[in-house]
Amino acid sequence: MVTSERVHYQLTALGHSLDGPLDALRTWAEQHMAEIDRNNHRADGLPPEPE
Repeated sequence: MVTSERVHYQLTALGHSLDGPLDALRTWAEQHMAEIDRNNHRADGLPPEPE
């Protein structure tokens, strides 16, 4: 049986600097999910879902 070597990845300081902006984006998306879903349905030509 052949096994591959283990590789451990780690973010650099630059990668970690995205923590704040990505958290802010996630928060924004969670707060606007209903509006995003409505706009996606409209763009896809689907009837709006009941709220």
